[in-house]
Parts: sequence; C-alpha cells; structure tokens
Amino acid sequence: DLDGSMQARAGAYRLLAPPVPCAELDFCAADVEAALAAREARLAFEAGEDGVLNGVAFWFELDLVDELRFGTAPGGGRRQRVQWVDPVRVAKGAPIRVAARVTETRVAFEVTAPQRVAPVVHRHCLGRWHLDMV
Repeated sequence: DLDGSMQARAGAYRLLAPPVPCAELDFCAADVEAALAAREARLAFEAGEDGVLNGVAFWFELDLVDELRFGTAPGGGRRQRVQWVDPVRVAKGAPIRVAARVTETRVAFEVTAPQRVAPVVHRHCLGRWHLDMV
C-alpha cells in the first residue's frame, strides 16, 4: 500500500511522476471478449524530481452501478501493486517512457526510457528452508 506501507512511513520511496491512465476495460460491453482483448499502451511521464526509478505502481478503479465505485487507488485504504524494474537514475524533467501490456489476467510494464547504461547483475538469495525444495 503506497500510503501505509513500512517503506512509505520510513520515507523510503516517493512517486517520481503523477499517475496516468493505462487501460480502460468495459465488462458490460456487448462483445466482452473484444472489450477484454489484450492491449498495449505507451505511457509518457516527466520526472517531477531527481531519483531512482525502480518500480511501477499501479491500481484499478471499478465503476459498479450508478455512483458505486470500488478501487485500490492510494488514499483509499486498499493496497496498490508494484512491478519492480531494474533501477535507473532519472533527473527532474527527464522523460520517462513505459510500455504497458494488459491481458485478461495480467498487467505488465517495461521501462523503455531512460535506458540502463550498465548491464544488470541479478543476485538471488534462497532462504535455508528452501534448500530442500531445490
């Protein structure tokens, strides 16, 4: 949850750009399969401050009936989701480009700009209790 997480309370993260809509799905459309077909979007942001871009936070807002809404936006008391990405430094005013892909069951993001200058070295750690499963 972007508002109530331990990281937020510790000041360990901040949003580098304001949110923008990613996709709109119509569950009441006459042709639901077409309305829910996979789609891609190119999202453009401008960094509001210097920082390290290492994740894309996302949430949904659902119109149910009339004025009744349900969502997971920040400030609503529900948890948002974060897709972690390889970290890259951004400067205030720098363009940030993200490719989004939405399917029936998944949402995925890829940061296309700025690009990493150095290759990523992934290091993984397994807890001791996982060793019997490996």
